[in-house]
Amino acid sequence: MKKSSILKILGVVALLIIGFLIYRDYQFNTVSTDPFSMYIAMDKSYNDVSVVGDVLYYRDKQTLYGIKKKEDTNEVIFSKELEAGIKTIIYDKYIYVVSPNSVELLNRKNGKTNRVIENLDSLTFAEKHGDNIIGYADKSAYIWSLDLKNEKKLSFDQTPAKVRKEGNLYSVILVNSDAGIIKSRYQVFENDKMIYDISSVDEVFLYSDFIGANKHIVATNRYIYLFEMNVLVKKTLVKNPIAFDSQNGMIAVLDYKSLKVYNSDLALQDNLNINFEVDKIKFRENSITIIGDRNVGVYENKNLLEMPIGEYQGIAINDFGTYIIFENRVEKVKSY
Repeated sequence: MKKSSILKILGVVALLIIGFLIYRDYQFNTVSTDPFSMYIAMDKSYNDVSVVGDVLYYRDKQTLYGIKKKEDTNEVIFSKELEAGIKTIIYDKYIYVVSPNSVELLNRKNGKTNRVIENLDSLTFAEKHGDNIIGYADKSAYIWSLDLKNEKKLSFDQTPAKVRKEGNLYSVILVNSDAGIIKSRYQVFENDKMIYDISSVDEVFLYSDFIGANKHIVATNRYIYLFEMNVLVKKTLVKNPIAFDSQNGMIAVLDYKSLKVYNSDLALQDNLNINFEVDKIKFRENSITIIGDRNVGVYENKNLLEMPIGEYQGIAINDFGTYIIFENRVEKVKSY
């Protein structure tokens, strides 16, 4: 065979391999946002239930299942045996299985292990926030990249309740119990240097986040405070805060039965009455999902769509949607 022919064949093979790798990465990074409804028996004993794209995930005792929705039936795409003592499972483009001393990174399509981080402090909880996975221990916290390849460990003299990261800035809400009295503290760091530190004897820090370049908020049972780096620039009163969330420079607070929406300057954009009891709120792209007892609301463009949903077993919320878990089906909450 001529050398030119061999080179042509090798070139075609190389293009095919590159094309396959590009397609595989595209498939992995593309998650369907289509409506989702799956009829399936959901036992009340199932744990860590969620949906990513068209796949339902749940843990039955120590077995993690991935169930894909099909037109006529549901297909088990994998089942994986997990160790005892799981603290939580986070579902995103990867699956994160959080144990007290380790985090295991799984491929969401087949359940295979991609990476394991071990020998951690005794983790009590973990969450995804933005481009980070945050793990909480008694007096420390870990911040990982989404592929678990980059790690920063923060150590404190109290228990961290909320940790946030934006560039080289870190914020943390710390809690401590002294003679039965819960005390909280808010600290902000630039790299490893503390640039702000405040505690209060009559307020409890409940929520914090970064909402823009060098801007961060911390909310208490009385106020929402807005900072630029280490300077307090504004505060606004809240009367009876029940839930908070923030995204893309917007802040939402459920103040008893009033949904208040603020911009990154803490200017009130909307104040809307909610006609049902609410447990939590969650930003979803340009909308806010409002979860209550037998009701769900979707707020978008100053409009609120309320939907009665009756009795349900649980709610699953991630970056791709909000899912209602009934005893015989799982449904995605519809937005506008």
